[in-house]
Amino acid sequence: MSNPILISLKIYLEQFCCDFFSKRQIDTIFSGGGFTRDESINLEYKRDLINQYYKSVDWESPIIIPKLNQVIETILYSIHFSDDTKNNFRKALSEIGFKFAKFYYP
Repeated sequence: MSNPILISLKIYLEQFCCDFFSKRQIDTIFSGGGFTRDESINLEYKRDLINQYYKSVDWESPIIIPKLNQVIETILYSIHFSDDTKNNFRKALSEIGFKFAKFYYP
């Protein structure tokens, strides 16, 4: 993977999900985004689960963009996050280079 925005986004999403979600929630978020799991990776920690999803994707293919968008949208619509947490999430993604539509603020 050579795109610096995707590399940073991948790292940030992994850290955010590990910090804020359970394995079950991570599974729901990524499978709902259209990711499949590469179950050849041992599943012991949350990070392992995310890596199962990440390994199953061709990061050079444009198909990854809608999948990542769905993951981000699901996170932003999480009802258990405060507005501050959602705003900090948006800000961090914007600093990485992710662009939000002006009307899109759940």
